[in-house]
Amino acid sequence: MDETIQEKLRDDNQRKTLADSDTLSNMFRVFIHDLMNHISVINLNGDLIKTNPDKYSAPDLWNKIEPAITLLEKEISRVRLINRQLLNPAGFKPGQFCFVAATRSVLQVYNLRAQRKSITIDVILPEESHCVYADEFVVRQGIISAILDNAIKFSEKGTRISVEVEKADAIVSLSVQDNGIGIPDSWANDLLHSAEREQFRRRGTNGEIGIGFGLLIAHKLANYFGGALAYKSELDDDEAHTSTVVFELPVVAIY
Repeated sequence: MDETIQEKLRDDNQRKTLADSDTLSNMFRVFIHDLMNHISVINLNGDLIKTNPDKYSAPDLWNKIEPAITLLEKEISRVRLINRQLLNPAGFKPGQFCFVAATRSVLQVYNLRAQRKSITIDVILPEESHCVYADEFVVRQGIISAILDNAIKFSEKGTRISVEVEKADAIVSLSVQDNGIGIPDSWANDLLHSAEREQFRRRGTNGEIGIGFGLLIAHKLANYFGGALAYKSELDDDEAHTSTVVFELPVVAIY
């Protein structure tokens, strides 16, 4: 694994705290703001359709509304996840599960999303199962999904994303690398820690709105289960961005 990523993961392991009440309050404020934006888009397009019923075909109407509905569903899912888990740690349902199988199941969904942008996901998964102890639903929906969603959102059409699971010592790690628009150096200290998310607002390559909230939650959830999450973004000699997000969990013995 890249030494810079390893250093960040070691540092991350020293910062294992759940969000305090002020942080969560700020998170929900941002969520509500974004939810209302998505609802407004749906309502505006609904009004447009009602006032111009003969102007648009069914596919045209769906293409106008579908992106906002998809984003709305994602935001609601994350709110449910926070409510169920971060505000109520007793709501976690930890257990042993196969990290590789969990990754593979999430990839089945995100391969379809990637295909919509003509993005190819190159996958390297080991034959070993690599058992971990955590809430499988949270790991799949709150961490792995967030990492893949971020990579697809900020990657250009026709590019490639690489996904690899590997084990080193007693740690299993998921590495997701893309060649999208990159992550500014100025965000390095705050992206995975700050509750003030407006500074991270930007659009994906398909016009999707992002504030880095998925990675923030993924980071906190990884910490909670004794793991870590870190990223690196850099420019190569051709000024192409390469961003890598690594998520790791301790491997446990199978009982």
